[in-house]
Amino acid sequence: MARRTGNNVVGDLNELNVAKLLLEHGIAINALTASDTGWDLHCHIPDDLLCRASESGSGSWSLSGRTVHVQVKSSSSGQLRVGTVRGWLSGTLSGVPTFMFVHKVDEPVFATPANLRDWLPRAVNDEDAHGYTLTGNRTAKQSPLHTLRYRERRFPSVLKFWIEHPGLALAYGQFTKWINGEIGRPDESLDSLVQELIVAVWAADGVTRDTDPSTLRNSLSGLYEAAGFDDYVQRAENYLVGIELHGLTLGDNRVSWHSVDRVIASAVHPENTDASAIELLRDLNRLHDTDAANPS
Repeated sequence: MARRTGNNVVGDLNELNVAKLLLEHGIAINALTASDTGWDLHCHIPDDLLCRASESGSGSWSLSGRTVHVQVKSSSSGQLRVGTVRGWLSGTLSGVPTFMFVHKVDEPVFATPANLRDWLPRAVNDEDAHGYTLTGNRTAKQSPLHTLRYRERRFPSVLKFWIEHPGLALAYGQFTKWINGEIGRPDESLDSLVQELIVAVWAADGVTRDTDPSTLRNSLSGLYEAAGFDDYVQRAENYLVGIELHGLTLGDNRVSWHSVDRVIASAVHPENTDASAIELLRDLNRLHDTDAANPS
């Protein structure tokens, strides 16, 4: 006869507990019961930001067609296969991120793909498997894995951010903490993002070294305003004073797409770059400002 241990039971219960948290966000879950490898939960994400879906009665919502994978761990320390984590990161860049939930002293916490990526370099010398620990104590066999608190009202926005802007989420780790309510407004990161986006906008608009400064100022201040800065005109002025526009040009003196960061290029629409950049910045603020328990 088959045998089980108390650890098997704890693992199954923790997986059910995480599934319960996710179901309350209107997520449809396929449990991968056919094998005990890979991911524990395959999640279909709704269009809406939902909380306490069980209280909605006969109300309905649409699923977005987007998915995430969830791995559940029962302990604040354990083993992760290096190759598996690398595969999770590849999946994230293709639009299907993997989150790892861990039960930590009666409080659910989760690691984003960015947390897992940051853990990975500390484990490269162990190609088979390497230990993680949430306590922060680094040893030869274990490396710290940073996590975020699961917050019922914030987690739907975190999920949306990762499925809609995976490259951006990996490149700008502060944004997830901001959306999750763990830090204040990351002005430095937002300022950096605006400055990267404006290069894409100028490249799409065919800006040259001879373009009227007022045109540059208007497009840049529009991005700062969409990012939520009150002093958007002054920020645009300050940036234009210090920028050397010829450093962004190539060949025919137009701002070159070669100067656009790869992550930024994939985050905006090449045929409508200005509008899509503004939409992106407004979406970041919407995800931060929206309470999933009261999305309206």
